[in-house]
Amino acid sequence: MLKSFHLALLLLTLPVLSIAQINNVSYRLSFNPVTNHYDCYLHVIDGQTKKTLDRVQLNAQLTLLVPTGSEVEVAHNYMPLQDNQEYKGTKPMVWNKANVITKPASDPFHDYVSIVPQLSPTSFYHDLNSGDQVKLFSLRISHVANCGDDVQLFNNQEGPTSREVGMKGADFRNGFTMGGIGQKYSRNEISVTPALDIVKDIKTTTSSSILLEAVSDENPLFGPYTYEWNTPMGLSKEGKKLSVAKPSFSDYGVYQLMVTDARGCKQLKTVEIKSKEDAQIFIAQENLSGNGASSSSNVAVNSRTFVENKVSIYPNPASSEFFINLETEIGTKIDLVLADANGRNIIKKILSTESNQNNLNVMVPTEDLVPGSYMVLAKINGKESAHKVIIVK
Repeated sequence: MLKSFHLALLLLTLPVLSIAQINNVSYRLSFNPVTNHYDCYLHVIDGQTKKTLDRVQLNAQLTLLVPTGSEVEVAHNYMPLQDNQEYKGTKPMVWNKANVITKPASDPFHDYVSIVPQLSPTSFYHDLNSGDQVKLFSLRISHVANCGDDVQLFNNQEGPTSREVGMKGADFRNGFTMGGIGQKYSRNEISVTPALDIVKDIKTTTSSSILLEAVSDENPLFGPYTYEWNTPMGLSKEGKKLSVAKPSFSDYGVYQLMVTDARGCKQLKTVEIKSKEDAQIFIAQENLSGNGASSSSNVAVNSRTFVENKVSIYPNPASSEFFINLETEIGTKIDLVLADANGRNIIKKILSTESNQNNLNVMVPTEDLVPGSYMVLAKINGKESAHKVIIVK
């Protein structure tokens, strides 16, 4: 204990004796699908460390925003290591919860939780170089929803200050120091939304009836799962299997299966069922799932393909912007998000509102999107549908 105190005192009072070589770091939060934890990483953007005094952990803070009511627990500690001056340390330093503000008036949808290092006994990193990513600790977080979109790192530029209503004077800004008192933290890295990929195939039987069955590999960590089918007529049915006895002309077309896990992550699968009389009609599925090179002129359209008749997208393909037109009743609850081509990773939230008119037209700018295929996921009064949109530049 005394040795650790003397070392810290030396670093704080005589910083000129050790010039910290790490100049710039960032934090990254990454969901781990194997453990169902969130791993917190230190990313060395610039600099390197070799000297003992340059590798010592000093004050730091990493703040998370989690859905209101969530429980946050440090599940495992990884780095730095206690008494690691000679690279022989084996016991990780302890990261602890510090300040916790629940449901502040300035942001009632989140709780704020800061994690800080326990500085005694003194802990050291191994040698670090620019580009290194070091796992610091992992968190167990309950009540994860919206596929993890509601779990975020605090943004020093945009987050509420200590003076804002409900923050109780607490400073939740992220920070990191090592080897000296100079601030090393500069920003957060982008957190990747966890993907759902459990449906491997859809078995189809089309003789006297239509039988569809999802072939999936469920992970019990993320259950229970819900399976919802959308039929060519726009009807919704739940379950891994879907059966249509004595199908009529309108029962043929494209069926969509949306699978949702307990975290709110989604996976979209589609399958086209053709009647014998309609075998020559096809949907340009290959064009829509390609690299965006197709144009609207070479997309064949089957009039019986499932397209939610309340939602239309134009122009498609789109360049600088596209529009989502919704025909709804006043008071209809509408949620729109833009996802990747498989409907899994959420790119941006477009709209969440109650309609105050019968015809709603929403413009979506595309300047920040790379060319390719995307999905507009629409939820209208709880009913979900997905719609392809192609971005070209």
